[in-house]
Amino acid sequence: MNIYWQNMLIYPFSDKNWPFKILIGTVLTIIPVINIVTLGYYLACMRRGIMCRYDLPDWINWRQFLQEGLWVLLIVIFYLLLPLAGFIILGNIPFLGGFFSSLLLLCVSALIPIALANFSLSRRLEDAFKFGDLIRHIIRIQPYYMIIYLLSVFLLSILFIFTIIVPVLIVLSGALFFYICAVISYLFGFLYYRG
Repeated sequence: MNIYWQNMLIYPFSDKNWPFKILIGTVLTIIPVINIVTLGYYLACMRRGIMCRYDLPDWINWRQFLQEGLWVLLIVIFYLLLPLAGFIILGNIPFLGGFFSSLLLLCVSALIPIALANFSLSRRLEDAFKFGDLIRHIIRIQPYYMIIYLLSVFLLSILFIFTIIVPVLIVLSGALFFYICAVISYLFGFLYYRG
């Protein structure tokens, strides 16, 4: 499988209206609660990756973005319930509790992108929870899947820390967050289709 990393990283800028689309995404990203719309937008970016289209989705179907954003939020919350329970149960065990809880979080959350890709195609909630299919799909697209997953966790963690340390740069952080999530969503969609 050939991945043209440079094309993937500049994917948002291949769209002729990219400044306008990124500006809208940035503004929505930094507004609490309203930013659920961007979750639906990232799902649309994922579908672009599946279809190998090098353009950003238009900001015209707000209702669909909101509905799909709510579904994305529910899927993510469901996947994070097990690691949360792990933190609660194992949290009192010094060092090992935190280590195993963090490991559980990393492993379970690795299923989220492929679950969202599966959901993005059918738009059926149950497709996000076909664990056997999801794991088989991840195995087929290794090692790229884990590389992109770990890179995305690292980049978003650094960005989160940056935002906490320098909150006055919230607009810059919002733009970077929107860009990173759009590219990562596209990449996971691209990988999903090739798996």
